[in-house]
Amino acid sequence: MKIKLYIFNFCSEITIIFKDDPSISIIKRLLKLFGDLVSMYSNIFHLLDIFAKSIEAGDQSLRVASTLDEHFLRRTLVRIEKVPRFRGADIILTDMNALSKNLLLELIEKLSNNSLMMVLNAIIGINLWPELAKELNIRGFIRSLLPIDNGIGLFIRRGYGVDFFRKTVEVYRKSFIYGPNPIDYNTAYTLYSLAKFLTARRRGVIVEVGTGRGFSTLWLVHAAKETNSYVISIDNM
Repeated sequence: MKIKLYIFNFCSEITIIFKDDPSISIIKRLLKLFGDLVSMYSNIFHLLDIFAKSIEAGDQSLRVASTLDEHFLRRTLVRIEKVPRFRGADIILTDMNALSKNLLLELIEKLSNNSLMMVLNAIIGINLWPELAKELNIRGFIRSLLPIDNGIGLFIRRGYGVDFFRKTVEVYRKSFIYGPNPIDYNTAYTLYSLAKFLTARRRGVIVEVGTGRGFSTLWLVHAAKETNSYVISIDNM
């Protein structure tokens, strides 16, 4: 028996041949597997497209280098240029399931100051290496996690020092004591990473609605400071 699956998002066709007739349950599991796969890569493509639209200026395009199989990269993405070399790319896209710890560190070292590495399937994979966070910190990187599919890890070079981090801890504690409650540190790292990445390519003004005691504002302001941008934070006092 032969089954053909046409993955329209990637303009790809996969043929599966069975020597014997498969049961309905096997076919259903296969269809779910490929459905999940298409959904995962569709989400990352949508996210990349949002980044590309955010930095669009004239003929500028988002340069993406990837370790993913070319079979999943055939889809044409507007404003996104696939480049063969990791060094100099705006984004390095990879998958935790296909990485060793040494390869991950090697790829990270190729990031420029304002470039971003996005790692798919990061929730389980990164937790397999508990010493990785300490090593990344020593090398000058921060890591955050987007709760999309099996997790997308974001890695970017850190542009702040110990004094700034101590200041954020102070504001974080006061926010819990006096309110309103702040965002968590993972969200703060994500805001910082995305703000730094985007404003480095399209300088301008970041508008924050809801200042609170300024915990999230601190992270946005530092990212803007690093890229010669500005932050306007609005709140009802």
